[in-house]
Amino acid sequence: MASYKDAVHWIADEEAPADTPEGMDFAEAVAVLDGNVTVVMVGDLWGKSSYQVAIDVIKVRGFRMPRGFQRND
Repeated sequence: MASYKDAVHWIADEEAPADTPEGMDFAEAVAVLDGNVTVVMVGDLWGKSSYQVAIDVIKVRGFRMPRGFQRND
């Protein structure tokens, strides 16, 4: 069975990675993915908010969460 980590990595690698190009602001990149159908589905399956899944996907894509980043989930 796939794990949450596997699902996050799949989204990061396969689900339109060009939507979050290198150099994009962290918060903007999270906003682009929050609400994505696959992100919402993974959140539902593993009991996480789509916002948290989006953050985890963005991190896998190499974005660094800025110090003091305000989460809104």
